[in-house]
Amino acid sequence: MISKNLYQVLPSYISTIRAEDIIKVKVLIDPGNQAAEVVLRNIRTLEFVEVVPSDVYQDVDILITSLDVLPLDIEKKKYPENLKVISWDISSTRPDYIWLLIQLNQIYVKKLKEKIENNKKKKAL
Repeated sequence: MISKNLYQVLPSYISTIRAEDIIKVKVLIDPGNQAAEVVLRNIRTLEFVEVVPSDVYQDVDILITSLDVLPLDIEKKKYPENLKVISWDISSTRPDYIWLLIQLNQIYVKKLKEKIENNKKKKAL
């Protein structure tokens, strides 16, 4: 009986994504361009991604930007040092979008692994 109850409860617990684990993504692509909407629609399907507004600079994990909307040097200083910048070609095709989703997943997994390692180090002290 207990194993049956655990089997029903554990999958939903395991698949829960904590707020501190979510990666924050900022998209800087010309708003009038259809590529911006396609990128946003694709990355919003990921439960571990939060799209932040264009005026947010702190706690941004990933910046997706088209080549024609690169951040200025002054703006780069506002972002965290570990910011990952992904340059995006507005004429991208389906394989490019799949590659983007894979990149976001890898960054998410890396963030989780770093968190686990940091927790292990804290416990060791």
